[in-house]
Amino acid sequence: MRNVARILAVIAAVGAAVLVCRLDAAQPAPKKPKAPKTARVCPTVCDSPQSPRRLERPNRAAIVPTVSRGPQDSIYYSPREGVRLVLHACSQHYHCKIENVQACPDQHESDGPTCPPLEDGKWVEIHTAYHAGPAVNPPLPEDLKSCTVGPVVVVGYHAKVTSSQDQPPVPVNFGPPAYEWWGSSTDNDDEDPACKPPAFWHFTQGCKFTVSRSQLNNQFKERKTARRIQAGNRLSCDLTYIPRIGRPISP
Repeated sequence: MRNVARILAVIAAVGAAVLVCRLDAAQPAPKKPKAPKTARVCPTVCDSPQSPRRLERPNRAAIVPTVSRGPQDSIYYSPREGVRLVLHACSQHYHCKIENVQACPDQHESDGPTCPPLEDGKWVEIHTAYHAGPAVNPPLPEDLKSCTVGPVVVVGYHAKVTSSQDQPPVPVNFGPPAYEWWGSSTDNDDEDPACKPPAFWHFTQGCKFTVSRSQLNNQFKERKTARRIQAGNRLSCDLTYIPRIGRPISP
C-alpha cells in the first residue's frame, strides 16, 4: 500500500508540473520594450523632415557640434556619442537667393523660383554636400546624383556678392557658431509640397561672409533657384544652436 501511495504521489506531482508548464507556455511572451521615440525629430507630413527653415528659436543648445571639418574635402559626422563617420564631398552649388533665413540685415525668404541679377550686395546661399561613399573627383557636380551613400550632410552658409577679383575655389565655412538639424535636400520644384530626400544640416551662422561674382561665375555653371520656407508640420523639432566649440570631434 505504501508503494502504491508513493507511486500515486509521484504521478500527481508530475501531473501538476506538466500542468504548470502548459499554463506557462500558454501565456503570451512578454513584449520587448519599444525603443523610446526620439525627441530630435517630430512627426511630419513627409517621411522625413524638410528644409529650408528659419534659423531662430532653437530647441536646444550644444557645445559639441555633430559636424566638423575633416582633412581635405571631408567632414567628421558624429550622429551619437561614440560614433564618428568620415564623409566625403559629393556636390557643391549655390542658390541665387537665400533658402534658410537667419538674422542678417536685408534677408528675405524666397518668393518663388526666379533668380534676380547677380549684383553686389545680394545674398546667396552656398551648399556643400557630403556622403558616406567615396570622394568625388573635382570639379564637384552641382546636383546630388553623386551623393549615393547615406547619410548625406549639407554644410551651408550665406554670403554677400562682391565685385572683388577673388577666384575659385569658393570656400566652405564651418561653425561654430552654427545651427544643426535634420532636414532634406532643397532643389526647387513647381510642386512645393513635394517631399525631398533626408539630409542632416550644419549651417554656419554669420552675416559677414562674402563671395565674388568671379568665384561664382567661374566655378558654377548653374544658378539654382531657392525653395520656399517649409511649413511647421514639415519641419523637425531638433534645431540645435552651437554658440561655441567645447571639444572637437576627435580625429
